Amino acid sequence: MEVTVHDTPSTQVAVRVPIDAAEDWPAANRLRLDRVRRAFG
Repeated sequence: MEVTVHDTPSTQVAVRVPIDAAEDWPAANRLRLDRVRRAFG
């Protein structure tokens, strides 16, 4: 099971977050989200 988290409507970035995420999942995906945000400016 997972939850989809959306960034602001202007970027339309969505991230799927597993409910039973491993401990390292947030840090690894926070870096991925940061790269996506920079790509969109």
